[in-house]
Amino acid sequence: MTASRLARGRVYRTCGCRDDQRKQFGPRCPRLKADTQHGSWAYAVDLPGTPGRRTTRRRTGFASRTEAERALTAFATGEATGVYEEPRLTVGTYLEEWLAEREEHLSPSTLAGYARAVHHDLLPGFGSLRLLDLRARHVQEWLGLVVK
Repeated sequence: MTASRLARGRVYRTCGCRDDQRKQFGPRCPRLKADTQHGSWAYAVDLPGTPGRRTTRRRTGFASRTEAERALTAFATGEATGVYEEPRLTVGTYLEEWLAEREEHLSPSTLAGYARAVHHDLLPGFGSLRLLDLRARHVQEWLGLVVK
């Protein structure tokens, strides 16, 4: 990872343990130092955004530090190139985000048509599939061009 990416992102261990008031300890859990198998690895990176407001992207659940660093590097690379590879991102989540981003740039009737196609056609067919796993054969099967 380059120094500029390290300056914006950080990798750490965290867990879901809670204190007596039911507030999560997160990276401050006392068991994390004592038990190397406790918790999981995570990354956080500050995103550019509105001046005066801080926006942080956090992802947890990585089995190792290397896996979390790899995910942080993939995110930073995607941010630099405009091509993101989010391993857990589903087609459904991607399409919902895509619709939300287009909302202010499209006329209401165009947006309604896109939303109808996404919700009635695409989500039932591909919504639960991971975006990285989507292949041409899935679309061909959905269109009825390939017999299973």
